[in-house]
Amino acid sequence: MKTILSILFVIFMCSFVVAQCNCTSCNGSGWGPDRWVDCAKCNRAGYQTCDRCLGNGTELCYQCSGSGGVEVNCRSCGGSGTYGEENCSVCYGSGRVNETCLSCNGYGRFNCGRCGGNGTEYCSLCGGNGGKDWHYPCTTCSGSGTIPCQN
Repeated sequence: MKTILSILFVIFMCSFVVAQCNCTSCNGSGWGPDRWVDCAKCNRAGYQTCDRCLGNGTELCYQCSGSGGVEVNCRSCGGSGTYGEENCSVCYGSGRVNETCLSCNGYGRFNCGRCGGNGTEYCSLCGGNGGKDWHYPCTTCSGSGTIPCQN
C-alpha cells in the first residue's frame, strides 16, 4: 500500500513539472555563438613592446655590464704586478688589464634574446591575433541548454 501511494505521489508531482526540451538556439549546448573581442592589451595590433629590452632591441651585456671591456689578470706578469724585480710595464704593477669584452665584442650591448632585436614581441594576452573569440552563455536558455517544451 505504501509503495502504491508513493508511486501515485510521484506521478502527481510530475504532472506539475513543465517538460524541458533542448534549446533550439544553442542545440542544447548552453553556449551562444562565439563573439570576437579586440585585445585591450595590444589594441588589436597583435604585438607589444618587448618587456626585456623595453622596445630598443638591445640589452646590456651581462659580462661587462655595458662598459664594453672587462678587467682580467695581466698575461705578462700572470697577475702578480711584477716582472722580475720591477713593476710590470704592461699593467704598471696592478696585475690587471682591461680587454675588450668577448661576449659583446666591446659594444656593451647585444641583440635582445627575447624579441631578437626588433623591440616588439607577440602580445601575451591574444597570442598575436589582435583579439580572440569568447564563449558566452546562450541568452535564450541562460546557459542551461533546455527550455520549456512547446505543446
